[in-house]
Amino acid sequence: MKEIVYAFIRLIADVHDHLLTINDAYEARFSDKDLHFLVFGIAGTMVFLCSWLLFKWLRRHLGVAAWLFSFVVMLMLALSIEVGQGLTQTGTMEIGDIAAGMIGFSAFSLVAGIVFGSIGMIMKYLRRSRKNRRPR
Repeated sequence: MKEIVYAFIRLIADVHDHLLTINDAYEARFSDKDLHFLVFGIAGTMVFLCSWLLFKWLRRHLGVAAWLFSFVVMLMLALSIEVGQGLTQTGTMEIGDIAAGMIGFSAFSLVAGIVFGSIGMIMKYLRRSRKNRRPR
C-alpha cells in the first residue's frame, strides 16, 4: 500500500513538473498557485460534470445513485484511514483492510436493502388492500 501511495505521489509530482515546464516554455508566467487554481478548477469541473451525468443516468435507470455515492465516500474514508495509519505508524497499510471494509459495507447495505425493500413492499401492499376495502 505504501508503494502505491508513493507511486501516486510521484505521478502527481511528475505532472506538476511537466506543467511547470510547459509554463516556462511558453512564458505564461503562471505562479504555482495560479496553476493549482487552473488545474483544480478544470479537473474539478470535469469530475463534477461526469459525476452529474452519471448520477442523472443512474437515478433514471438504476436507482442506485445514493448507494454509489455512499460507496465512494466509504472508499475514500477507507483509503484515508490506511494512509493515515501508514504515515503515523499506528498500523500497517494494507489493501486487504480496504477490501474487507468495502465488502463489509456492501454486505451490510445489501442486508439493509433487502430489509427496507421488504418493509416498503409490505407497506405498499397494506395501503392497497386498505384502499380496496373502503366502500365507495
